[in-house]
Amino acid sequence: MHRRSYRTAIILVLLPGAVIAWLALSPREAGSHPPGGETAGPRIARPERQTNRNVETAASHDGLKNTPEAASERSAKLEPFLALVAHDPAAAARQAHEFGDDVIPVVAAAWAEKDLAAASDWARSLAGSAREVALATLATETASRDVQMALNLAMEMQENSPQQHETLAFVSAQWAATDAEGALAWTREISDDHLQSLIERRVLPAIADSEPSLAADYLAKDVTDPALQLAVAPEILQRWAQSDPAAAVAWAAAFPSEPLRTRSLDALFRVWAHEDTAAMQTWLTQQPAGSLRDEAASAISAIFASTDRAAALEYARSISDPALRNAAIARSGDL
Repeated sequence: MHRRSYRTAIILVLLPGAVIAWLALSPREAGSHPPGGETAGPRIARPERQTNRNVETAASHDGLKNTPEAASERSAKLEPFLALVAHDPAAAARQAHEFGDDVIPVVAAAWAEKDLAAASDWARSLAGSAREVALATLATETASRDVQMALNLAMEMQENSPQQHETLAFVSAQWAATDAEGALAWTREISDDHLQSLIERRVLPAIADSEPSLAADYLAKDVTDPALQLAVAPEILQRWAQSDPAAAVAWAAAFPSEPLRTRSLDALFRVWAHEDTAAMQTWLTQQPAGSLRDEAASAISAIFASTDRAAALEYARSISDPALRNAAIARSGDL
């Protein structure tokens, strides 16, 4: 966390709702994601910091009511505290109880940068939701530089709680970005099906950003949940399409499930059409007649339906399967 975060937090800590999640983010993560949609790369969301107090409760803790005057008074109280967090988080930790659980993530994140061992001991000394919030914050702040430490901190949280699972998923995704094989090997050994699925949902897109074929291989061999396949396969293919779209198409075409195949091809061709329309068109013309070419033409027709009706119709009419061709023509608005 950078020093400017704490001054901004003076205002945000007064707002209900999203403040806990925001407090856990660095300035880069809070407001500087790359523009664009899915193709801009994976956005690994940090687990939401849950507490049993909202901002109004914290204000009541100070004897303040939820009014503009109370907000101003609370801001005045918070400003020196947040300045202390930036300068001496250990001292700030001793005062954190005066403001409630809502300031715990700020203190934990700042202290983790200066003295992770001391911050971890402090987090363990807390009770209830404050302890959970502190441990989750330390785990997510540590994940990018010491995965094993981050996993250990997450494992000290309340066992099998939603917050622990979210924290483990976030840490695993950070791990996968730097050590895909290690993260996948660990994921395979998880015995809790719900936790394993949650982690796979985060880990596979993170791996696909640099090693899409590895993520695809894991999905094909290790994931049996149809809902998870349907959610993750398009994300893998969107990333794969940026480096080797032909290989991505060949992989997607092998899906036995028609809904999975259709959604995956649509996601893939949307990226390919954006990246290199000419190459996509050349690939299509080189395909022999058959189900793959028909499904590809149908997907491409759907992509152009809203922007280039003539092109959409051309692709639709090139489909050999009568039912698929009629559906594509109708979608393009010619029936």
